Amino acid sequence: MTDVTRPSVDLGATASSREPWRRALPEGPATFLGKALWLALPGRRRIAAQNIERALSSRLSRDQQATMLAAHFDHLARVLIELIVSRLSPWRVSTGVRIEGLEGAKREFDRGKGILLLGLHAGNWEAAPRAVLDFMPQYRGRVVVIRRPLYPALLNALVRRRFEKAGIRVLPERGCATELMRHLRDGNIVLYPFDQHAAGREGVVVPFFGSPASTFRAPAVLAQATGCPVVVVATRREPDGSHVVRFAEPSHLRPEPTREATTVAATAAYNRTLEKLIMLRPEQWFWLHRRWKPNPRAAGGMS
Repeated sequence: MTDVTRPSVDLGATASSREPWRRALPEGPATFLGKALWLALPGRRRIAAQNIERALSSRLSRDQQATMLAAHFDHLARVLIELIVSRLSPWRVSTGVRIEGLEGAKREFDRGKGILLLGLHAGNWEAAPRAVLDFMPQYRGRVVVIRRPLYPALLNALVRRRFEKAGIRVLPERGCATELMRHLRDGNIVLYPFDQHAAGREGVVVPFFGSPASTFRAPAVLAQATGCPVVVVATRREPDGSHVVRFAEPSHLRPEPTREATTVAATAAYNRTLEKLIMLRPEQWFWLHRRWKPNPRAAGGMS
């Protein structure tokens, strides 16, 4: 069994304070781009360093945190290469994809139930839905993805075309609640990006890596409205360059005394599952995002 309490990236090397990527980045085509991203994004680099310290300071020394930060930029470079240079089409053939834990989600789907998949921005998250459908062509046309647009617009158009060509419908993140409920009640699969900051009343404050984090309430609300199971899914890249899409066990709501209490408890449970999957390859989660921004308008699930 994988020990999810310790990062799998090699953090034993001591990173130079001036150029930590020199020891953290492996030799290969992503090295130069990783350095370029490191230098071009000083603000985001600071945010990522703060996030890693907040989430992992009890597990990693400062040198290990610096090494993981540099490894994260190498990972981002590899994602860009996979999305742009290879254009996704040879992804499965050239690097290999392995699916883990699909049996539980497949059982629910074969019973005619809609499934709400909670996705992470980890590994090659843009390619994961298409890779899964390569293994399950019978689900083409029955998968809906909620996503924000990418920048620049050219990259967004490329990724969107690839989704649609694979038989995956793309919906905007706002204003589609009724359509999402219809898809779930019709027995379809909805992929909902869940691991980023939830603004305003979209959020409920629950723990994430031990700190209060405004987290999207919509998945728990949709699960209550439709009775659908919720499955957390994440992608990771292995040291040999292959990719793994990992499905957690399906989660069913446990009713609390009130609907709001049910929402809070379920959302906190989803975050705990996210943490476990992130820790399989922590350098591959999207640490550049301001995940722990304050949100005074969010409902409080913790003080």
